[in-house]
Amino acid sequence: LFETVADAERAFDAAVLLHEADDGWDLTAGRARVERDPELGLGDAGIHYAQGFDYGNPEISVYLWRGDNVLLHAVDYHPYDRPDLLESIVRAMDARARGG
Repeated sequence: LFETVADAERAFDAAVLLHEADDGWDLTAGRARVERDPELGLGDAGIHYAQGFDYGNPEISVYLWRGDNVLLHAVDYHPYDRPDLLESIVRAMDARARGG
């Protein structure tokens, strides 16, 4: 939770840079599936990274989104038997952040 929307916007941008940086998680389109809003429909800005299948491992999912002055982040490293579970949690978090 940030004091202003502008602060949350800057934090969102900084988090995206960290996730996509070579010395960060390196989750770029070359190494991961990258989906940006508006396709996600999360908050005011959002991004979803998914990586793993190309290495023969279960997919790792990372959701990062902002709603007004709130920055939300959800990560699943082990979606072995419920690949849809993280997305349902993210949708519920987003609904609560919107006051629903």
